[in-house]
Amino acid sequence: EREGLKDILDKKQFDVVMTNPPFSMKYEQSKPDEKRILEQYEIARLKGPLVTSLKSNIMFLERYYDLLKPGGKLLTVIDESVLNTEGQGESMKRFREWLRGKYIIRAVVSLPRNTFVNEDAGVKTSVLYLTKRKNEYEVQPKVFMAISQDVGHNDAGRITSDYGDLGEIIDAFQKFQNGK
Repeated sequence: EREGLKDILDKKQFDVVMTNPPFSMKYEQSKPDEKRILEQYEIARLKGPLVTSLKSNIMFLERYYDLLKPGGKLLTVIDESVLNTEGQGESMKRFREWLRGKYIIRAVVSLPRNTFVNEDAGVKTSVLYLTKRKNEYEVQPKVFMAISQDVGHNDAGRITSDYGDLGEIIDAFQKFQNGK
């Protein structure tokens, strides 16, 4: 019998995962092939029956959790709507509770809406830096938060600088990590 990708990955764990998953994909229970995929995710059944639909970037966070060693680091770009409560209701609240139960949140950096303008995407995104909890008693420390106003290009996608304000944000994060 041939091993599937999930079987192979279940035998491996990583120290670091860095990703930029697709935001626009959605899996729906009404489609049999997609329902079969949804059924493989704990996140699709949080405190209740199988959800009617789920964004793929949320599903990716569960798979990254499976791939990381305890204490492993995850840096990912995520659709900011899953972090906010507006219009998202109870399901996103349960997702955020799940996220806090599985990961330590180290940093959230909000990116400008034009970040992916050169890819014809106007989705508001953030970079999340998470670490996989070593155990359920691990204490959530203070979280570094920043808002980037400039990623080095304008709304038309033309380069305006090398890194915009991202270098300053990295410097501030390093100071934060060192207790300054």
